[in-house]
Amino acid sequence: MLKSWLSIGFCYCCLVFTQAQVSYFDKGFDAFQRGKYDNAVEFYTLFISEMESPNAFFNRGLSYYKLKEYELAVQDFNKVVEAESDDYEAWYNRGLAYCDLDKIDSAILNHQQALALNQNYEFAHAGLGLCYHKMEDYERAIELFNKAIEINPTQSNFYSSRALSYQKLLDFDAAAADFSVAINLDSNMVDYYILRGEMNHEREMYALSAEDFTKALVLNPENQFIIYKRGISYYDDKEFELAEKDFLEVLRYDSVNQDALWYLALSNKALGNEEKAISYYEQVKTLNPEYPYLWSIDKNQLKLKKFVKDNWVYTLLLVGFLIAALFFVIKMLQKNQEKEVL
Repeated sequence: MLKSWLSIGFCYCCLVFTQAQVSYFDKGFDAFQRGKYDNAVEFYTLFISEMESPNAFFNRGLSYYKLKEYELAVQDFNKVVEAESDDYEAWYNRGLAYCDLDKIDSAILNHQQALALNQNYEFAHAGLGLCYHKMEDYERAIELFNKAIEINPTQSNFYSSRALSYQKLLDFDAAAADFSVAINLDSNMVDYYILRGEMNHEREMYALSAEDFTKALVLNPENQFIIYKRGISYYDDKEFELAEKDFLEVLRYDSVNQDALWYLALSNKALGNEEKAISYYEQVKTLNPEYPYLWSIDKNQLKLKKFVKDNWVYTLLLVGFLIAALFFVIKMLQKNQEKEVL
């Protein structure tokens, strides 16, 4: 009778233990899906501390990758590959981590191994494309992105990656077409609008660039990086008042942003607001006396312009006096010349 109760108790403990493990794994998966990668790492670590599992290492590796903890991601994918050497997704993801660590040779080997296990794995083709893009072999990168798109034409990031390679080759029309396809496939991806906006800025198409950054801000309105980028596009498009508004908004998030302060100085100089321009100039100089562009604004010239504006009546009188004096001098010279002739 006692053995029976012990057996029942043992089974109950195993069941509770298993449920706890499943709970940690599920919580990790749920946290990952919600973008809470720190929490995902914690839950998967708790799961692994009690029961090592290739799936748990794989998922924690993905979480580390999202957190840009690439070395830790590699370590977890190592565990997966050691346990299941035919897991081509683990080889591919380890390749991505190596690529972000700039260990390009290791990244290429991992992607090639993934393709050896599954030659139609489109992500490994794209992963190799990213490696060759980093190696500045853009033609080869485009070939690999082409292969990935041929296998899976619905993956938006394949097009955006190929667009970046086209951009490096200065084939802006092809790049623009790829960015448009990527956006059509996933219109909620903020990065695509940012990348296209940066490309349009490079093409000196500043109005289109500002339009792209505006679309990005619809999706992520609190992103000061995008606001700053749009401000530069407005400035270069000579929309100085719009530029000023964006740079002031950047300061709302970061009151000592030197670049935003500098562009405020430039914008107000262009708008003829010399007093504001001088104020922002001084703030930049105080924050960073070595700011590299201080030379491009002549503060004394701004002060002179401000003085002339503030004292325009006296300035006009002074100019009138100088003209009258010059006229008097000319008349005197003429009279002297007439006397000499006589």
